[in-house]
This record gives sequence, structure tokens and C-alpha cells, in this order.
Amino acid sequence: MNNQQQTQTALVLGLGASGRAAAALLAGRGWRVVAADSADNAGLRATAESLRETGIQVQLAPEKLPLNGVELCVVSPGVPLDSDWCRQVVRSGIPLVGELELAARFCAVPVLAVTGSKGKSTAVKLSGDILRLAGKRVALGGNYGTPLSQLVMQAAADVYVVECSSFQLESAATFAPAAGVLLNIQPDHLDRHGTLECYAGIKRRMFAVQGSADLAVVPEGMQHLIPGEGRCVTFGTESAAAAAYRQGRIALHTGECIDISGTYFDNPVLGPAVAAVTLAVAHFGADKTAVETAVRSFAPLPHRMQLVALKNGIRFINDSKATSLSATAAALQMCVGPVHLIAGGRLKEQNLYFLKEILEKCCKGVYCIGEAAKIMQKNWGGACECHECMTLERAFEKAVHAASFGDVVLLSPGCASFDQFDGFEQRGNLFIKLAGAYS
Repeated sequence: MNNQQQTQTALVLGLGASGRAAAALLAGRGWRVVAADSADNAGLRATAESLRETGIQVQLAPEKLPLNGVELCVVSPGVPLDSDWCRQVVRSGIPLVGELELAARFCAVPVLAVTGSKGKSTAVKLSGDILRLAGKRVALGGNYGTPLSQLVMQAAADVYVVECSSFQLESAATFAPAAGVLLNIQPDHLDRHGTLECYAGIKRRMFAVQGSADLAVVPEGMQHLIPGEGRCVTFGTESAAAAAYRQGRIALHTGECIDISGTYFDNPVLGPAVAAVTLAVAHFGADKTAVETAVRSFAPLPHRMQLVALKNGIRFINDSKATSLSATAAALQMCVGPVHLIAGGRLKEQNLYFLKEILEKCCKGVYCIGEAAKIMQKNWGGACECHECMTLERAFEKAVHAASFGDVVLLSPGCASFDQFDGFEQRGNLFIKLAGAYS
């Protein structure tokens, strides 16, 4: 793709942030752009009007896709590749790419990419903090918030740090980050991807076309599964890893140690993530001093193990971003003290039983909300006191009534929020409001 392709036409499917950014990027490079969204509401009509003012054609809830003359189709992450629209595009012989893939084709800045089932956003923020301390100009984006297409248009930087979801990677073909980090693979989004094997294969696509100068950072034991020609290094908790978390320290294969004791990251869940990030940022010249400084000054992201109140000796932790059961399991492992867990919403997976052991170990009670309340109570009732509360307000009321000095009231739903809320942020904000009002 280049500026000589003045007369080509592209179709963008989906008018979320990624779709809007892709449309703007193509229009700015001289393409004729048509954008379509399957919905039609007041918000989308306002979006459509602003796009039309820039010369982009927009169709809302079209009866059929405007495929005539289209030479490229860009699909937003929220549009599944097996949707009717994508199938129509493929049958028409039109190349289909995702927004991440499109942006990568125009990107001239080295990318540090982070993927995995949990912990991506925290790792992206920490990477950015470290690289800034190392004197680099950094822009954060991808699934983290700002689409890569928008960064390519607007952000002058030495490094882009990009969070990559499975929805973005499933349509990637030439995306090759200078350094890629795979934090973990656990069941998530199986409602879209079908099987854990398929989901894992999509995550590994991030490394498929890396060159020999690129870096692949993966959990110990997974190096033999990683495609591409990138230099592969491992992290974890074992001494054979290039970076290993052990008892408050990151031990590097060089013999150096990074002290993270007593920090937000000093636990078996986030400690290995620091090990992974340490390897990745070193690829761009960051040293251990920058890592230690960033870890000790790190401000956790909202809705991710966020301590929102400490009242009567009870800690209230908002982990509303935990939308998978594996994320809830990780949250429980990070808590110090007996936990009163508020969980539930719209389940994305079927196996709830694997959490019983950790619930027995960590929880005084579980308070279940939303669509999953009945099935959670049925599956977990033998592990600890398990209450079917349905609403977050009722669950909070019962949890604080049962909690005592030294306990934790934890919102870590393990589910999507869309049965009762507009998103995990709204769910988390309600928990924060309830905690603030508690006395």
C-alpha cells in the first residue's frame, strides 16, 4: 500500500473506534472509503455525519453490502470472521484484513506487542512506563485504547506499545512486532473461537512472520510451539528461563537481579509478567534501573485489582475487568486475607469446576450476580458459602455484612458485563460507589 493507489476503494466493516481509525487512515492515504455498520442508532448517526464531513461514505444497517468496485475490506475486531458480512466479502474475492493488520502495513515505528489471556493492559502500561524512564518516546495503543491506525496517523514515537487481542490477531497476516510478548494462554473468548486450541493458535500468530532480528518472549515450555524466525526467550519461575520471578526478585540469565519485593507485582501472578516485560523492554535498550523504578512507582489501571477503599479493616478491591474465570482465579491468588468474592454476569465459558479448589482455599463466601448466578451457585455451593444475589447491590450488601477485620471484598466477576451493564467500567464504577458509601 502506498500513496500512488489514489483511485482504490476500501470497505470498512464496523464503526467502533478501530473501524473509524481504519477509515480515517485509508482516507488520509488517498483511498476512497465506504464504511458500514450493521446497526443504526443516534450515536452511530452522529459518527456517520462526522465521517461524511471528511469525505468518507457511510451506510448504516444496509440491506446489502456495497461491494461494487471494492478492492480491500477492513474488518473491525468486533465483527467475527465467520459473520455473514465477512463471508460475503470472501466469496466476492475481496482481500479481507483487520484494523491491526492494516495499520501494520503503514507503520514505520517499531512495535512492542503484548498478547495473552490476562494481564495484557497492565503489561502494556508497565512497558510504557519503563521505556519512558529509559528516555524513549512511547505511544500506547491497540486494544489498550487507541487503535494502531490512529497511532500511525498521529503519534510520533520511538516505540509503539500495543495490546493485541485474539479478535485483532485472527485476521493478522503480515503483522510482525519487533518484540512480541505472550503472557499466558487460558480459556477465554471460546464463545467466538470455539476451542482452546483454536484460540491458542490465534495468539501464536503474532510471531508467525517475525524476522531473525525480532524478539519473541513466551512462557517457559512454550518455545517449541512458537512459529516464525524471531529469537525466542522464555520467562516464568524456573531457573532455566531467561527471566524468572522468585521470592520478590526477577532473576535474569545474565546473573543480574531486579528487586520487586513489596510492590504491586510481588506475587505469583504478576511477578512472571514483570519478568516477561523486562526481556521485551531490554530489546529497546531499557535497563534494570528503569524496570525497578517503574515497578515501584506503578499506578494500577482502573478496574484491575484496584484498591478502592479500606474501611473498618476491610479492603475493597475492584477487579471488574476480570471477564474470564481464569482472571478471577488469578485475582484470588493475589489477595492477602480471606475473600468475599462477588462474581457473575454473562459467562463466556462452560467449565466452572476448576475454580472450586481455589475458592475453598481463599474464600469465606461467594456472592453471585447476573445471568450466571444460578449456575455458579450450583457449581460452587460445596466449596464455600455461595449466595445467589442477582444484583451487584444485593451482593455487596451481603458481602459486607459477612466481612470482618482483615477480610477482602473483591469484585472479580469472571464474566462479561453485558447482561446488566454497558461494560465492565460501569460495573466497576458501581462497586466503587457502593464501597465509598459503606461505613
